[in-house]
Amino acid sequence: MKSFILKCLIVVAGIAAVDIAVGSLGKYVIKELNKKNYSGQAALLGYNLEGLKTDILIVGSSTASCHYIPSILRDSINVLLNTTYNAFNAGVYYQQPPYSYCVLKSIMERKVPSIVILDVQPQSLGEDVNPAGLKPLRPYYSINNNVKEILDYNESFYNRICLKSGLFRFNTEIVKLIASFRNPVGDDGFFPKEGELDHYDMEHESDTNELNPVFVSEFERTLEMANDNDIQLFVVLSPRLSYPDKNSKSYNKIYELCEKHKIEVLDYTSNDDLLNCHLFCDKIHLNPTGADMLTRQLFNDMKYSLISAWEEKMKRVCK
Repeated sequence: MKSFILKCLIVVAGIAAVDIAVGSLGKYVIKELNKKNYSGQAALLGYNLEGLKTDILIVGSSTASCHYIPSILRDSINVLLNTTYNAFNAGVYYQQPPYSYCVLKSIMERKVPSIVILDVQPQSLGEDVNPAGLKPLRPYYSINNNVKEILDYNESFYNRICLKSGLFRFNTEIVKLIASFRNPVGDDGFFPKEGELDHYDMEHESDTNELNPVFVSEFERTLEMANDNDIQLFVVLSPRLSYPDKNSKSYNKIYELCEKHKIEVLDYTSNDDLLNCHLFCDKIHLNPTGADMLTRQLFNDMKYSLISAWEEKMKRVCK
């Protein structure tokens, strides 16, 4: 009996040692990756959370990642306002409103952006939690308090217990993080999606989902955080090759909350100039040509608000 207990203790100690080792290795890899913006969504997500400082921030999911070209916004805004802003696209695939809240809050701890473009899907506030979006955040659970906050809200009770384990947090993500050392992605985080559709028949979407109260709360807290910190925030709905359900609870809640907090909404879901299949690589993702067109259109639509806000800022500075 004593021999059996001893063997069990040795096994438990071995597992604990491996768990600690994996956790320590993971933290070291993250620390090294954050010294430079390396390739891969795993590394980019960590850079956004732990290292990024920027004046113009683009945040959201895949439709942020491949729809907005930071260099175009940076150059256009700098000419318009006579500034020397930099810009970065912090969009990451599979992410939902909790990520946008978390990454903006994390970046603000290092530097408060002046302008934020928050890309949202029409159905964003009525979706269920996407496990594919939460999993890449888990390695940062014990490193970043903002990640801990959103995972504690969005993970199951069982997963929250497991998050104490380095093996669970890093799991297959450690492989993705190590693989990220191969090449840098560039200076601005933009991930173009190549390809072109030959034909697509526009359809009307139906969205009967109830609102997700956690997503609604985190979206609203993002708006409040921008206002509280004098950030000029634009909520943008990207073009897509389908007509969104404008009677859905999510779509209307986005507008309701933006109106409540006096945030400008730029809705391109029904923009005829952009609803061209040759500008898309699939139903919801623009190709580089489409991204170029959308980014330039976005700047044109932001210009008046940017100038007005800049003039108000200069008045306050001169007082």
